[in-house]
Amino acid sequence: LEVTRVLALEIDLSRALDAIVKEACNALHCERAILYQYDPKRETLFATAGTDIPIHLKIDQGIAGLVARQRLMLNVADTAKEPRWDSTYDKAARYSTKTILAVPLVAARDGRLLGVLEMLNNIGGPFDSDDESLAIAFSNHAAAALDRARLVEDIERRKELEASLNIAREVQRRFMPSQMPSIAGYEAATWWFPNEAVGGDYCDVIPLTESRTAFCIADVCGHGLGPSLLMASVRASIRT
Repeated sequence: LEVTRVLALEIDLSRALDAIVKEACNALHCERAILYQYDPKRETLFATAGTDIPIHLKIDQGIAGLVARQRLMLNVADTAKEPRWDSTYDKAARYSTKTILAVPLVAARDGRLLGVLEMLNNIGGPFDSDDESLAIAFSNHAAAALDRARLVEDIERRKELEASLNIAREVQRRFMPSQMPSIAGYEAATWWFPNEAVGGDYCDVIPLTESRTAFCIADVCGHGLGPSLLMASVRASIRT
């Protein structure tokens, strides 16, 4: 309930994750809890809550890596008897891990792997089935917080891209002739509206002499940013 309240009010991701880790420790009566986020580009897990030590694990490393790969909860009653146990954290933190309960963090929206939540050293001995149920509940909260942060980041990125494209559109619009020449026997006009924010369509009017005017009409294949850059290069070359 406390975690639910925090997630409803807290916008800052780091504070929300810290609250989840803290309350997970309290509820499961364990010494520590660590939350790892997953970096799909580097295929690594990096600790973001529950410890100040910078820990980076490969996806095929240790209990956390195994849980991330299989996307299944793992309850280790004795690390000394677990061949897949990796002591990287213990060495860095000068800590002794005896029992582990690790749960994958998976986005409910699209099933994407977001990270792993690890609980270390249950004070009452090995973690039991009640602890497993609580761990799943906390992992769902953590996954929701991470997924929400990802959505917010995507929205902000789209807003920045849209603003940049609007500026590019205005710059490209100014490439088009604002005034048409007065030529006896002719009437000229332009109209420009790209399929996307910017495009590869180009027209220009270039005075050559008092009696000669060059009209240029061009269309770069495709739509969007790439053709617009080529169009700008063509315009610069023609005018030069």
